[in-house]
Amino acid sequence: MSRKGDIIRQIERIKGLKLECPACEESFYPRSANMFSIKEELPQKIKRTYDKTWTDLDLRVATVKAERKKLRTKKIEKPKRIKATTAGVNFGKIVEKIVPSFSGFPYNIKDCRALYEPIDYIIFNNLASKNKVDLISFIDVKSGNAVLSDSQKDIRRIVRGGRVNLEVVKDE
Repeated sequence: MSRKGDIIRQIERIKGLKLECPACEESFYPRSANMFSIKEELPQKIKRTYDKTWTDLDLRVATVKAERKKLRTKKIEKPKRIKATTAGVNFGKIVEKIVPSFSGFPYNIKDCRALYEPIDYIIFNNLASKNKVDLISFIDVKSGNAVLSDSQKDIRRIVRGGRVNLEVVKDE
């Protein structure tokens, strides 16, 4: 053990001696500080702490680099996603206007009345063929991953709850 090592051991043996951290100003006993001479080989406990600190730092740096790469990729991909989403929405708007003309559409096109907003169609079932309406259906056409808007969900809830009425307004 070197002279410096001897000095550290002597300091650690002084009863009641407390040191103060210059950074946080907390007091501590020298023995709890794991003091060592930088001129000698590092103690195993310090080596493990040192190695773990650098390993943790390397992991953090790698994580930050990966996150930066993800952000750069997102920044590049975002305009493409916006363009694709816009194209999908526009396609959906076109489809909802022509869907009654498709052979697989389950209603008579002559029974359809277009609104488009907030829902696409009101169907007066059998109006054209029997001149008698036996059911009124509210239809909204969706394509892809489209879902009902909040106002469309409100309409669905109101219709299902039977809160629908017909009023006649006379011009006098």
